[in-house]
Amino acid sequence: MNSPWIVKISKWLAVVSNCNYNGGMQSVRRETHEDGFLSADPVTARIIESFDSVRSITGATSVFEASYRSGYLHVGLCRTCPDLIIPGDSLELPPEFSPELVQNTSQRMISRTKNDLGTLHVGTNVIAKQWRGHKTAQIANGSFSFGPIRAVVTSKFESNRFVVLCSLHPLKIALTGAAGMMAVLAKFAAASTSISQELDMLRGRIDRAEIMATADPLTSLANRAGFNMALEQEQRRALRYMGSTTVAIIDLDGLKIINDTKGHSEGDQLIVHAAQIIKDTCRSTDTVARLGGDEFAILAPETDQAGAEMLLARLRHGLARASISASIGIANTKGPNPDIPGLIEKADQLMYREKNIKKRSYRAG
Repeated sequence: MNSPWIVKISKWLAVVSNCNYNGGMQSVRRETHEDGFLSADPVTARIIESFDSVRSITGATSVFEASYRSGYLHVGLCRTCPDLIIPGDSLELPPEFSPELVQNTSQRMISRTKNDLGTLHVGTNVIAKQWRGHKTAQIANGSFSFGPIRAVVTSKFESNRFVVLCSLHPLKIALTGAAGMMAVLAKFAAASTSISQELDMLRGRIDRAEIMATADPLTSLANRAGFNMALEQEQRRALRYMGSTTVAIIDLDGLKIINDTKGHSEGDQLIVHAAQIIKDTCRSTDTVARLGGDEFAILAPETDQAGAEMLLARLRHGLARASISASIGIANTKGPNPDIPGLIEKADQLMYREKNIKKRSYRAG
């Protein structure tokens, strides 16, 4: 007995209920936890369209893509109606479709009997079978099975990957035609896989470029461009939810003196140390940025006046413990018409007011 094909997938979660386990056609209801087929990826969208086209033309119940390794067939995409087969299922196909059985088949073969409409092998890449009359197949689907299965076609497009067609009804077209369509679909899936890999590499490069464009190289915090992007996003969020938002501006005191007397390396160490303290003071949902030189900024969503005062106290305490002097301005807004970018100007004015007070106090002393 050859090893059965078992279809598994980890990227989709499914709950199977209301199943009859006594053979025959099953009544199945599933609840899926993801919108599996609405993809923004244009390549995936085209594959899904091709699956739908093949299913519509052939009259099949399901068309899906899967990879075969270690005796298991892991499904990637699946299109089906009704939903007897969906991503997340474990299917045991008829044993004649095991790759171990057909791997040495290199000839084209068609057999016909009264009740067995035909079996077709095309090399080792395509195997198709159709049943009619009293002769049918069952598919084991996890802890239950369903049938009658009237047609199955598999086509290999990589060493361990397949596209599979399964139908509860006789196909609308000849078995040879269905096998040919699946062979073409397999070639398209192979090409699409290559394109998807190249797109993934390109997206990775774009993501890295975007990170570099919005990150400060010295502190790894957001830079001014990244902070402005966060402000725009917070403006849209605040308009929708009308919550409270706080912005803080921090300017280190005496950095120019350190740079002039001890060198810029010492000044950079102070900036990095201060950046780490500020970051550790904030929540993971806050945006911390180095706007340039010795100036930092914090965007704290959902932070009201009381929260802003607590944030200010934490900042002063953390910097003072590290013997870092800084001037801080903090501003908060709440209401139906928030002006998030305007908070920068308010916080900046308060920061400079504190800095000027320190300068006057220093001169007076």
